[in-house]
Amino acid sequence: MTLVAIALAVLAAVALAYGALYQHEAVAGQNNSHNGLSWAHFKELLSNRKWLIGLIVTGLGTVGNIVALALAPVMVVQPVGAFSLIVSVLLGVRHRGLKVNRRLVQAVVWCTVGVTIFVALSATTARTEVHLGSDALPLVWITAVVVAAGLSIMVFFRSAPQLVLIMAAGLLFACVATNTHLVSVQLLRAGLDQVTWLNVVGLIVATALGSWFVQNAYAAGPRRWSSPA
Repeated sequence: MTLVAIALAVLAAVALAYGALYQHEAVAGQNNSHNGLSWAHFKELLSNRKWLIGLIVTGLGTVGNIVALALAPVMVVQPVGAFSLIVSVLLGVRHRGLKVNRRLVQAVVWCTVGVTIFVALSATTARTEVHLGSDALPLVWITAVVVAAGLSIMVFFRSAPQLVLIMAAGLLFACVATNTHLVSVQLLRAGLDQVTWLNVVGLIVATALGSWFVQNAYAAGPRRWSSPA
Protein backbone atom coordinates (compact mmCIF):
# COMPACT_ATOMS: atom_id res chain seq x y z
CA MET A 1 0.00 0.00 0.00
CA THR A 2 2.93 2.33 0.64
CA LEU A 3 4.04 2.12 -3.00
CA VAL A 4 0.50 2.92 -4.13
CA ALA A 5 0.44 5.90 -1.77
CA ILE A 6 3.75 7.20 -3.13
CA ALA A 7 2.53 6.83 -6.72
CA LEU A 8 -0.68 8.70 -5.90
CA ALA A 9 1.31 11.42 -4.13
CA VAL A 10 3.53 11.89 -7.21
CA LEU A 11 0.48 12.18 -9.49
CA ALA A 12 -1.08 14.60 -6.99
CA ALA A 13 2.09 16.71 -6.99
CA VAL A 14 1.96 16.99 -10.79
CA ALA A 15 -1.73 17.91 -10.70
CA LEU A 16 -1.15 20.55 -8.03
CA ALA A 17 1.68 22.09 -10.05
CA TYR A 18 -0.56 22.38 -13.13
CA GLY A 19 -3.42 23.71 -11.01
CA ALA A 20 -1.13 26.36 -9.55
CA LEU A 21 0.02 27.36 -13.04
CA TYR A 22 -3.52 27.89 -14.34
CA GLN A 23 -4.77 29.68 -11.23
CA HIS A 24 -1.73 31.92 -10.94
CA GLU A 25 -2.08 33.04 -14.55
CA ALA A 26 -5.79 33.71 -14.05
CA VAL A 27 -5.33 35.70 -10.84
CA ALA A 28 -2.27 37.62 -12.03
CA GLY A 29 -4.12 38.57 -15.21
CA GLN A 30 -6.76 40.52 -13.30
CA ASN A 31 -6.64 44.28 -13.15
CA ASN A 32 -5.28 45.56 -9.82
CA SER A 33 -4.82 42.01 -8.54
CA HIS A 34 -1.57 43.09 -6.90
CA ASN A 35 -3.57 45.16 -4.44
CA GLY A 36 -4.98 41.98 -2.95
CA LEU A 37 -7.74 39.57 -3.85
CA SER A 38 -11.02 41.35 -3.13
CA TRP A 39 -14.50 39.80 -3.19
CA ALA A 40 -15.11 41.46 -6.57
CA HIS A 41 -11.96 39.85 -7.94
CA PHE A 42 -13.04 36.48 -6.55
CA LYS A 43 -16.46 36.72 -8.23
CA GLU A 44 -14.70 37.52 -11.47
CA LEU A 45 -12.54 34.42 -11.07
CA LEU A 46 -15.64 32.23 -10.79
CA SER A 47 -16.34 32.99 -14.46
CA ASN A 48 -12.70 32.65 -15.54
CA ARG A 49 -12.28 29.39 -17.46
CA LYS A 50 -8.55 29.09 -16.79
CA TRP A 51 -9.03 29.58 -13.03
CA LEU A 52 -11.84 27.01 -12.96
CA ILE A 53 -9.69 24.48 -14.83
CA GLY A 54 -6.96 25.10 -12.28
CA LEU A 55 -9.48 24.59 -9.49
CA ILE A 56 -10.62 21.25 -10.93
CA VAL A 57 -7.06 20.02 -11.47
CA THR A 58 -6.11 21.14 -7.95
CA GLY A 59 -9.16 19.33 -6.60
CA LEU A 60 -8.13 16.10 -8.33
CA GLY A 61 -4.62 16.45 -6.94
CA THR A 62 -6.01 17.07 -3.47
CA VAL A 63 -8.18 13.95 -3.65
CA GLY A 64 -5.16 11.90 -4.71
CA ASN A 65 -3.15 13.33 -1.83
CA ILE A 66 -5.93 12.56 0.66
CA VAL A 67 -6.08 8.92 -0.47
CA ALA A 68 -2.28 8.70 -0.27
CA LEU A 69 -2.34 10.09 3.28
CA ALA A 70 -4.90 7.46 4.22
CA LEU A 71 -2.69 4.67 2.90
CA ALA A 72 0.71 5.68 4.29
CA PRO A 73 2.33 7.78 7.07
CA VAL A 74 2.59 11.55 6.65
CA MET A 75 6.40 11.42 6.70
CA VAL A 76 6.28 9.21 3.60
CA VAL A 77 3.58 11.00 1.61
CA GLN A 78 4.05 14.68 2.38
CA PRO A 79 7.69 15.07 1.23
CA VAL A 80 6.63 13.76 -2.19
CA GLY A 81 4.76 17.05 -2.53
CA ALA A 82 8.14 18.68 -3.08
CA PHE A 83 8.05 17.17 -6.57
CA SER A 84 5.40 19.77 -7.40
CA LEU A 85 8.17 22.38 -7.06
CA ILE A 86 10.20 20.53 -9.66
CA VAL A 87 7.22 20.29 -12.01
CA SER A 88 6.50 23.98 -11.40
CA VAL A 89 10.05 24.88 -12.45
CA LEU A 90 9.67 22.84 -15.65
CA LEU A 91 6.32 24.49 -16.35
CA GLY A 92 7.92 27.87 -15.67
CA VAL A 93 10.56 27.12 -18.30
CA ARG A 94 7.93 26.07 -20.84
CA HIS A 95 5.13 28.55 -20.22
CA ARG A 96 6.67 31.59 -18.51
CA GLY A 97 10.05 31.94 -20.12
CA LEU A 98 11.97 31.09 -16.94
CA LYS A 99 15.69 31.18 -17.62
CA VAL A 100 17.53 27.87 -17.31
CA ASN A 101 20.94 28.25 -15.74
CA ARG A 102 23.36 26.11 -13.76
CA ARG A 103 21.95 27.08 -10.37
CA LEU A 104 18.41 26.21 -11.46
CA VAL A 105 19.47 22.80 -12.77
CA GLN A 106 21.44 22.07 -9.60
CA ALA A 107 18.46 23.05 -7.43
CA VAL A 108 16.12 20.75 -9.35
CA VAL A 109 18.59 17.84 -9.25
CA TRP A 110 19.33 18.18 -5.53
CA CYS A 111 15.65 18.56 -4.70
CA THR A 112 14.84 15.41 -6.66
CA VAL A 113 17.66 13.40 -5.09
CA GLY A 114 16.89 14.63 -1.57
CA VAL A 115 13.17 13.89 -1.77
CA THR A 116 13.77 10.47 -3.34
CA ILE A 117 16.22 9.42 -0.63
CA PHE A 118 14.06 10.73 2.20
CA VAL A 119 10.91 9.03 0.92
CA ALA A 120 12.75 5.76 0.28
CA LEU A 121 14.14 5.71 3.83
CA SER A 122 10.84 6.78 5.36
CA ALA A 123 8.95 4.06 3.51
CA THR A 124 11.05 1.39 5.20
CA THR A 125 10.84 2.77 8.74
CA ALA A 126 7.65 4.82 9.14
CA ARG A 127 4.64 3.23 10.79
CA THR A 128 1.07 4.44 10.99
CA GLU A 129 -0.44 4.68 14.47
CA VAL A 130 -4.08 5.24 15.36
CA HIS A 131 -4.59 8.22 17.68
CA LEU A 132 -8.02 8.26 19.27
CA GLY A 133 -9.82 10.56 21.71
CA SER A 134 -7.51 12.74 23.78
CA ASP A 135 -4.44 11.45 21.91
CA ALA A 136 -5.64 13.38 18.85
CA LEU A 137 -6.22 16.68 20.66
CA PRO A 138 -2.62 18.02 20.60
CA LEU A 139 -2.93 18.31 16.82
CA VAL A 140 -6.18 20.24 17.30
CA TRP A 141 -4.43 22.81 19.50
CA ILE A 142 -1.51 23.13 17.09
CA THR A 143 -3.94 23.68 14.22
CA ALA A 144 -5.86 26.24 16.28
CA VAL A 145 -2.67 28.23 16.95
CA VAL A 146 -1.68 28.21 13.26
CA VAL A 147 -5.22 29.20 12.21
CA ALA A 148 -5.25 32.04 14.76
CA ALA A 149 -1.92 33.31 13.43
CA GLY A 150 -3.27 33.10 9.88
CA LEU A 151 -6.41 35.01 10.79
CA SER A 152 -4.29 37.70 12.46
CA ILE A 153 -2.28 38.15 9.27
CA MET A 154 -5.46 38.25 7.19
CA VAL A 155 -7.12 40.89 9.40
CA PHE A 156 -4.22 43.14 10.42
CA PHE A 157 -1.83 42.83 7.45
CA ARG A 158 -3.99 43.28 4.36
CA SER A 159 -0.96 43.91 2.13
CA ALA A 160 1.36 41.21 3.48
CA PRO A 161 4.42 40.38 1.31
CA GLN A 162 4.16 37.34 -0.94
CA LEU A 163 6.72 35.41 1.14
CA VAL A 164 4.59 35.83 4.27
CA LEU A 165 1.50 34.63 2.38
CA ILE A 166 3.36 31.57 1.08
CA MET A 167 4.74 30.69 4.52
CA ALA A 168 1.31 31.02 6.11
CA ALA A 169 -0.22 28.81 3.43
CA GLY A 170 2.54 26.24 3.93
CA LEU A 171 1.95 26.03 7.67
CA LEU A 172 -1.80 25.77 7.22
CA PHE A 173 -1.54 23.00 4.63
CA ALA A 174 0.89 21.14 6.87
CA CYS A 175 -1.93 21.10 9.42
CA VAL A 176 -4.31 19.97 6.68
CA ALA A 177 -2.05 17.04 5.77
CA THR A 178 -1.54 15.82 9.34
CA ASN A 179 -5.22 16.16 10.24
CA THR A 180 -6.21 14.40 7.02
CA HIS A 181 -3.93 11.48 7.81
CA LEU A 182 -5.12 11.25 11.40
CA VAL A 183 -8.83 11.36 10.51
CA SER A 184 -8.41 8.94 7.61
CA VAL A 185 -6.66 6.38 9.80
CA GLN A 186 -9.30 6.79 12.51
CA LEU A 187 -12.06 6.18 9.96
CA LEU A 188 -10.45 3.21 8.23
CA ARG A 189 -9.14 1.41 11.29
CA ALA A 190 -11.50 2.34 14.11
CA GLY A 191 -14.73 3.35 12.39
CA LEU A 192 -16.80 6.50 12.00
CA ASP A 193 -17.75 6.61 15.68
CA GLN A 194 -14.08 7.00 16.66
CA VAL A 195 -13.37 9.98 14.40
CA THR A 196 -12.27 13.07 16.34
CA TRP A 197 -14.56 15.74 14.90
CA LEU A 198 -12.48 18.61 16.25
CA ASN A 199 -9.74 17.44 13.91
CA VAL A 200 -12.25 17.45 11.05
CA VAL A 201 -13.22 21.04 11.90
CA GLY A 202 -9.55 22.04 12.08
CA LEU A 203 -8.95 20.36 8.72
CA ILE A 204 -11.78 22.27 7.05
CA VAL A 205 -10.88 25.65 8.54
CA ALA A 206 -7.16 25.26 7.73
CA THR A 207 -8.03 24.26 4.15
CA ALA A 208 -10.25 27.30 3.63
CA LEU A 209 -7.80 29.76 5.16
CA GLY A 210 -4.80 28.17 3.41
CA SER A 211 -6.59 28.43 0.07
CA TRP A 212 -7.24 32.13 0.73
CA PHE A 213 -3.52 32.69 1.33
CA VAL A 214 -2.59 30.78 -1.82
CA GLN A 215 -4.89 32.87 -4.01
CA ASN A 216 -3.59 36.08 -2.47
CA ALA A 217 -0.03 34.89 -3.00
CA TYR A 218 -0.87 34.48 -6.69
CA ALA A 219 -2.26 38.03 -6.71
CA ALA A 220 0.83 39.39 -4.96
CA GLY A 221 3.23 37.69 -7.35
CA PRO A 222 4.69 38.98 -10.60
CA ARG A 223 2.33 39.27 -13.55
CA ARG A 224 4.82 37.72 -15.94
CA TRP A 225 8.27 36.21 -16.07
CA SER A 226 10.98 37.86 -18.03
CA SER A 227 11.73 36.24 -21.39
CA PRO A 228 15.05 34.43 -21.76
CA ALA A 229 17.78 36.48 -23.38
